[in-house]
Amino acid sequence: MTRTYSHDLIALGRAYTDMIATVNADFFSYNCLQPSGAVMVDENRLQELATVLPNPILSFGGSSANVASVMAALGGQSCFGGKLRHDRAGEAFADDMHRRGVEFCWTPFIAGSGTSPTCLVLAQEADKECSYVYNPGCADWFEMAECAALPVNATRFLLLEGFLLCGRAREPLIELLSRARGNCCIVINLQIGEWPGDDRMMNDVATYADIIIGNKEEWAQFDPSNYVASQSNCQHIITDGARGSLARCGNSEIFIPALSVPNLVSLLGAGDAYLAGLLYAMGRGSGTDDAMIFATKVAAAILMEVGARPSANFKSKILL
Repeated sequence: MTRTYSHDLIALGRAYTDMIATVNADFFSYNCLQPSGAVMVDENRLQELATVLPNPILSFGGSSANVASVMAALGGQSCFGGKLRHDRAGEAFADDMHRRGVEFCWTPFIAGSGTSPTCLVLAQEADKECSYVYNPGCADWFEMAECAALPVNATRFLLLEGFLLCGRAREPLIELLSRARGNCCIVINLQIGEWPGDDRMMNDVATYADIIIGNKEEWAQFDPSNYVASQSNCQHIITDGARGSLARCGNSEIFIPALSVPNLVSLLGAGDAYLAGLLYAMGRGSGTDDAMIFATKVAAAILMEVGARPSANFKSKILL
C-alpha cells in the first residue's frame, strides 16, 4: 500500500521576530557587543539596543520557521510549531506565516506577561556577516499534550532545533521523538552555539536523528560516534558557507560546491533555505547528491533576498 502524507514537513522551533540593521564597527564597540556570533540578553537590554538600531527592517525568523516558509514557497506542505505572545511582534509573526501558507501545529499564542521571541540581526557594513542579539521570551513553552497530538505518521520529515532538547522543552520533545522514530524522518539542526554543552543533549541528537545538519563550526564540537546510541545510517550534512556542503553516511562522502551569487543582498537564512531545498528534493525521490545540488540552488536564491523568508518571486531566482 502506498503511504500518503498530509505534510512534507513538521518544523518545531523558536518563533523569532527579527529586527535587521546594517551597522559599522563603532556600533559594536559603543554598545559592548562582539561583531560575530550570538548572545542572549534580558528583555530590558534587548529593548535598549532596539531603540538605537539605525533604520531597522522588521522581518521574521527562527530557523525552523524559515525552513517551513521556504518549503511552502517551493510548493511543499509545511506546518510550524512555535510559541508567541499576543503582542505586536507575535501577531505580526503569525500573520506572516498564514500569508505564506504555513499552518500552525497548534494555537501559537500563550497567555501571561513577557514578550514574543525577538532577535536583533546586526549585519556588518564591510562584509555583510551577521551577529545576533536575542531574547527567547516564551519560545520554549512546548506542552506535552500538543506534542502528543502531532501526526508524525503523516509527515515525511520532523524537524527540531537542537537547543530545544534542553530546559523546559525537553520532556515533551523526547516523548515526541520516541513516537516519531520509525514513523517519519527525524531531522535535527545542531545550532550548538546556543547549547550549554550538556552531553545528554548531544546523546539525544545521536539517538533519534536520521539526518543531522550543522555548519562546519558546529560539527567541530559534535562527534556522534562518541555516543553509543548513534545510528549508523544517519546522514550528516555539513554546510561550509561559500565553499559548499558535504554529506557523510557511513564511509561514503558527497561534496557539492557552492554557487557564485552575482547579486548578493544578504547572508541571512542561507542555511535554512539549503535545508528546505534538501528536504523538498528528498521528499520527491531525489538521492542525496541531487538533493544537495538543488539545496545549493535554493540557498543561492535566498542570498538575493532581504531577510531569511522568501519573496513572491523567489522561485524565479532558483537556477533550475
